[in-house]
Amino acid sequence: MRVLTEFNVFDDMEGLFEARLKDVKTVVRSSRLREGEVTLSSQLATIEARFVYKVFDKLHNPCFIAIERQTSEGLTHLIYEVVGLRAIHFQMPGVESSIPKVIRLEILDRIKDGWEKSEETWIDIYAVPTGYKLDIEGGSLVFARTPLTPLPGADVRLLSDEAVRLFLCYEKGVEVGVLLGFNIGLKVNLVNLVRYHMGVFGFTGVGKSNLTAFLIRRALESVEDLKVVVFDIAGEYSIHLLDLLQTGLLYVSERSLLDIERLTQSQVIPETLEDKIDIQFLEMMFERLVNDGRLGFLSTAETRELTLGDVLETLQSTFDMRRSGAMAARRAYSELIRRLVVEKGLNESTTLQEIAEDDSCREVFLDIMSRLSSSLSERAGLRSDVASIIDALESPSAESSTGQATSPEELALRVWSGKSPPLTVVYIPEPIHARKTVSRFIERLLLLKKTRGLGSRVLIVLDEAQEYIPDRTRVDDWTERSNKAVEALLRQGRKYRAHCWLATQRVAHLNVNALQQLHSYFVSTLPRFYDRMVIADAFSLSYDVLEKTTTLDTGEWLFVSYKATRRKNVPVFIRTPNNEAILLKNLGLSD
Repeated sequence: MRVLTEFNVFDDMEGLFEARLKDVKTVVRSSRLREGEVTLSSQLATIEARFVYKVFDKLHNPCFIAIERQTSEGLTHLIYEVVGLRAIHFQMPGVESSIPKVIRLEILDRIKDGWEKSEETWIDIYAVPTGYKLDIEGGSLVFARTPLTPLPGADVRLLSDEAVRLFLCYEKGVEVGVLLGFNIGLKVNLVNLVRYHMGVFGFTGVGKSNLTAFLIRRALESVEDLKVVVFDIAGEYSIHLLDLLQTGLLYVSERSLLDIERLTQSQVIPETLEDKIDIQFLEMMFERLVNDGRLGFLSTAETRELTLGDVLETLQSTFDMRRSGAMAARRAYSELIRRLVVEKGLNESTTLQEIAEDDSCREVFLDIMSRLSSSLSERAGLRSDVASIIDALESPSAESSTGQATSPEELALRVWSGKSPPLTVVYIPEPIHARKTVSRFIERLLLLKKTRGLGSRVLIVLDEAQEYIPDRTRVDDWTERSNKAVEALLRQGRKYRAHCWLATQRVAHLNVNALQQLHSYFVSTLPRFYDRMVIADAFSLSYDVLEKTTTLDTGEWLFVSYKATRRKNVPVFIRTPNNEAILLKNLGLSD
């Protein structure tokens, strides 16, 4: 650990920052949402600092402060985050509408001339606790969780950039943005960002898909054996990840979209890219996907595939009815149970395609069925059934070439088995079809991981998440089933190396039980008060911090994580890289 002096830990701004704690109070806010009334309480500290323009200007940017706290064991520092400030002049209460205008103007002139010159001016700084304390032990910084509250009158110090870096960043982490107010790149544990699920929340136009695409890039670069599957309703990710799709797969849910011209017209090119990526260029890139066999059709039609259970039922029927070949059928039945169900962990719902995809299972199955076939007379009805079963297993499964249909279950199998490329984008513009596809994909993926082994690490990205996990569900539009599937993924997936990222603008209309499974989240501008209240309630976050998101610019985010940052649940404001710049560079279109 790096040795720091007190001068390195705190920033007194060359002696300009002088501050003391005035008071600490509990702020309570209530709001009535769709599921009932939500009441939030948070601690808010008020710090008085000497008014200096340089200090006042700096405090408009995100800052962390350390409040001295004497304890029975010695001196420690409680870390708070600045959420607001106000310049105060002692004569300000005298400016009331009830006094004559001449006097009011005279008071205002004295106030104007007094800033930084008068001892009767100061800054009220409002800050919320991070839940951490800082101790300096042998020149090293030690951060620890604490329930302590500060005492009025305590000295207050600004944390230096270096102390903030040690507080928040993983030394060997992956940089995902720059901390606003500091000259520091925020390095996070990207494996944990994937492993423990994540959400991206913001109003239309703040750059949710831009950020999500950037993080997908970082995840693919940093997480070994990762398969990313993006379910895209809006038609954005085939553009945001166009360069990566050249080695990936793009599926569409409508056969008409296999036509290059119609596919191109259906995708959304951001306004900021229209001068760089035109329709002709996009058609050329999609044509390349077709030529390389990387554009496929994903069918949502229900299919009835042959399963191991069908085979076992056929054999059991033969020996139960004492037909020709009954003894051979009983022997084959027992051997299938022993070698595939008991030893290999298959079950009756395992499809023949899944067996064909696993070389060892395929070899065992063909060995048993071939010996059964050779032991049967040519007149036995079971012989033709066995021949059909072997033929179904040996028929090559449909690959993802243009025009051939793939089901959600088949896609789940390919992703689980590691036979899909690192990135798969599934464009499903119709919400009901999207819910149906996502439900079936997740259900089959979890079943495979539970019964056949963990397989590849899979990250499922759900854009427009309100379509899949709304707070109010119905059976007929598949919201009930998609809700159950996504919630199962969020609750159980981590144990089976299956993970989920969500992006949405309608936070207040989401299944709160699902939201609470997210361990990391990015929040940008959310104009609706109730959206901010839902996030504050779901993630135990101070509303005063969330209120600051209303001033964020495009590409700026509030980021909070229980697992990916070095300290648990400490809100930070960051500016993330522009995915479009990376895309243009990789496509050779940057200036």
